[in-house]
Amino acid sequence: MNPIQNFDELRTQAVDLARQQGPLKVVLAPADDPESLYSLKVAAEQGLVSPILVGDPARIARLSIQAHVDNTSWKVIPSFNQREAVLEALHLLQSGEADLLARGNLKAGDFLKVIAEEPAGLRREGQFWSHVGIFWPQSLGRFLLVSDAFINNDPSVEEMPRIIDNAVEIAHLLGLVKPRVALLTGVEAVDTRLEAVEGAATIARMAAQGCVQESLVDGPMPYDAAVDEEAARRKNYLGEVAGRADMAIVNNIEVGHALYKALLMHGPVRSAGLLVGAGKPIVFCSRNEAPEARVNAFALAIKMIRG
Repeated sequence: MNPIQNFDELRTQAVDLARQQGPLKVVLAPADDPESLYSLKVAAEQGLVSPILVGDPARIARLSIQAHVDNTSWKVIPSFNQREAVLEALHLLQSGEADLLARGNLKAGDFLKVIAEEPAGLRREGQFWSHVGIFWPQSLGRFLLVSDAFINNDPSVEEMPRIIDNAVEIAHLLGLVKPRVALLTGVEAVDTRLEAVEGAATIARMAAQGCVQESLVDGPMPYDAAVDEEAARRKNYLGEVAGRADMAIVNNIEVGHALYKALLMHGPVRSAGLLVGAGKPIVFCSRNEAPEARVNAFALAIKMIRG
């Protein structure tokens, strides 16, 4: 499969899949979120999704009007508590009445606590969850995946290959057969006094020994040398990843979250966000991302579930 060039091409492929196999039944919880409602409207008009809303019906109705969304044909399940709304959505997902869960109007930490830690949650033994941000910055003209900015606070050397594996799975959906993976740190030279830098060097060695999915892994590497060929040349940083990274793997959640938000804020960029590793993907975008980001995430989810 040739690499997908941009989100428009991704969505075209997803629409074709939905035509052949039917739209995804997407449950949004809590559904009182105008940006998410608008995203569902766009995705439903394209035939990607069949929406299910869980939340306060009166509030959903008000916000739908505000977002210029006609949801009268969508299924609405009443729930007047945010936690209970997510639990109801989980029930629909686990019973097969829904194919995909999307985070609505609930803070990231609270949402994760319900879906991972509640008895009715999705966490299963052997799973490793992580978040993958998928960006298409105009300045780069290509996809750049970032992980992990939301789930894993301070992943160990043993956990990092699993974060890479989850992100590589998304890269494969985009047609990147052997994605270039940069292990980000503040400096490029290995320094045993800096734990993150030494850890990145260890993970790169592990990857070379086949401990991660098919990919090219290099690091430690600063962000500029990872994504910009001129910066890599100026710093005399060689290798197949330098300047051409498809994926930026961070060593802690603070770095990941800062990078995620910086990519959203500076320069034209298109994006999507998915939580992966839970059996089925979960649409999980930052509240500051454009409504289009959720539509892009729905398209990726269709390729993951139906492709």
